[in-house]
Amino acid sequence: GVHILFSTECTDYMDWQTAGLIHSLKTVYEDHGLEVPRATRLMACDRPWPNGNVLPEYEFFHVHVHPPFNVQDGDAYAPYNKPGSLMHWLEHGNTTGTQWVI
Repeated sequence: GVHILFSTECTDYMDWQTAGLIHSLKTVYEDHGLEVPRATRLMACDRPWPNGNVLPEYEFFHVHVHPPFNVQDGDAYAPYNKPGSLMHWLEHGNTTGTQWVI
């Protein structure tokens, strides 16, 4: 099956964006009679994140928290989080039974 990954930071704004994305994903798939795919938020966070899964009513949705990768060798660049978050999830996340197309 399909597994959707998306990268964010740990902010209230990104929680709101995540809620919109996950609700839309569920609505679109269900409206077309399709099984809703698993979705994982890859969240860069350098502090304890008490919110956990902010959408517990969506069983297909999970959160993987990882350290920020946005500063590399003194170069601050937010898009570094994208490959870093994917690498961290592949090494430490729940990838059991997943087949890959990248």
